[in-house]
Amino acid sequence: MKNTKSLCICCATLLAVLATGACAVTYQIRQLSENTSWASGINNSGAIAAAVYDQGVCHAAVADDLGLVTLLDEGFALGINNSGYIVGNAGRAATWSPTGVISYLPLPNGATFSQALGINDAGLVVGELWLGTTHITNYITVWNGAADPLILGEGCGIGINSVGTVVGFTKEPDGKHRAFVWTPTGGMTPLTGGISSEAKAINNFGEIAGLICDGQGTWACKWSPAGDLTLLQNLPGTIASTALGLNSSGEAVGFCDTAEGTFPVLWQPDGSVVMLEWLVGDVGGTAYAINDRGQIAGCSLDPSWNPRAVVWNPVPEPAGIFAVLVGVIALIPRLRNRPSA
Repeated sequence: MKNTKSLCICCATLLAVLATGACAVTYQIRQLSENTSWASGINNSGAIAAAVYDQGVCHAAVADDLGLVTLLDEGFALGINNSGYIVGNAGRAATWSPTGVISYLPLPNGATFSQALGINDAGLVVGELWLGTTHITNYITVWNGAADPLILGEGCGIGINSVGTVVGFTKEPDGKHRAFVWTPTGGMTPLTGGISSEAKAINNFGEIAGLICDGQGTWACKWSPAGDLTLLQNLPGTIASTALGLNSSGEAVGFCDTAEGTFPVLWQPDGSVVMLEWLVGDVGGTAYAINDRGQIAGCSLDPSWNPRAVVWNPVPEPAGIFAVLVGVIALIPRLRNRPSA
């Protein structure tokens, strides 16, 4: 009985390893559109927020987990939550329902431009709006369902997690950007590191991804929930890099710029970098977002640097799966011959 229980535990362990992606993983790229386009958000079901040019006009778009693209209103989609609500810009900050119905977000008098950049599963939206006539300034904005949006100061709100924690950048008196984290209870806290910085994404554990500038260049980085800074590894020859997306496992995505071009990359939780492939005949790309299943949304760049929306799907390497299977199979005779208690 005890041996049978041990065997069951081994099998359960195998399933857990496969489910969590502990085996080595490669990524299979899939093109979403032949037109100029880019995919900027992906939820945990694999639905993708994108922008697609059609007959010279840019449309917000959504792609399902099979890659079927549906064009929405003129504009561009920039984020999507797990319920399928999309945010972006359609002449002004807007949301789209899972059925494609557009809603414009409220703006204060005098707003000249606005866009929604992130949305959480509670429907809270972050972004920016511009105010002013002779001196136009952008402001960090949270749309929370009230008649008027919540304005947090000069800068831009870019990411928001499940508990309503917002990240982005503020503007310092000298005009430089400073990454921040804002909570409904704790208010605004600047993030340390570099002479300037921007926070691009936050996960549900409070980890933050973005960039810092140190006077020598712009570098991808992460901040811990406590605000500790870690620089991420770069590809050889990198002259600039940025982390744009982050999932609950601590995997980040973005790009590395080198003298040869711009290349899409994945950063493992330990900060090590993996270069993603791009479409055959293309010259590079950018990864914008990653979901908790490890699927990545972004674009591949053709030789003229026109983007085409793509998704990278994780595929466990057979060698990794085989190694785990061999390990479990090798245990079976030992468990059978083991004396029962």
